[in-house]
Amino acid sequence: EKPGVALPTTLRSGTQVTYTTRTVSPLEHTYGGAYIHSAGSQCTTGFSVEHEVTGETGVATAEHCESTDHYHQPQSPVTYDLDFEDQHLGIYGDVQWFSSPHIELAEYYANVTDLREVNSVETSAAVNNTYCVYSRMRGQRNCDDVHSTYVVFIDTNGVSSDHVGMDDKDNAVGGDSGGPWSLSNEAAGVHTGNMWIPFNTMDCWSKAWLLDNAMDVDVMTQ
Repeated sequence: EKPGVALPTTLRSGTQVTYTTRTVSPLEHTYGGAYIHSAGSQCTTGFSVEHEVTGETGVATAEHCESTDHYHQPQSPVTYDLDFEDQHLGIYGDVQWFSSPHIELAEYYANVTDLREVNSVETSAAVNNTYCVYSRMRGQRNCDDVHSTYVVFIDTNGVSSDHVGMDDKDNAVGGDSGGPWSLSNEAAGVHTGNMWIPFNTMDCWSKAWLLDNAMDVDVMTQ
């Protein structure tokens, strides 16, 4: 990691160590909480998923992200294209998923450098439950309480329902769509956007436990 750290004795003979500031060993996996984009928009990946029938693995994001199929590996210069698999905009939320040429791990970025395992998936939500969102655009993690467990979301792409609405406004912003909502190591949802209610704008997300209904995929866990 830095000059002054000695090699083990058995490796010192005939070995020259060169230190460099560039990345020499980048990660090549696909994670939630990463930057994806197309020519006209950018979004964030949610959680790694696996198809219930084929076993194909990939990563989920929001359906309205529309062909945001170019993936940027966090903390690395590695980029690659994703392959579109399926999408759903309707009674189970606003979601889509892509497969990739690399290995998907049951891990996600809960903050800029906070890479966590996904150990479980939420199965329901209740008013006043607490969940946290990683705003990749702001580079921060914020937690909030549930305001509503059933929100109908209407935008230029269409109508989707069964979203969770939170108390606070804009803990996530433009570019965070598709990103992970979670609590500790438990996956909860995929960020949709925000919606006006009287006197407030609340963040909304699609339920992770409905991805199987929407697209026959499950959030991967360790």
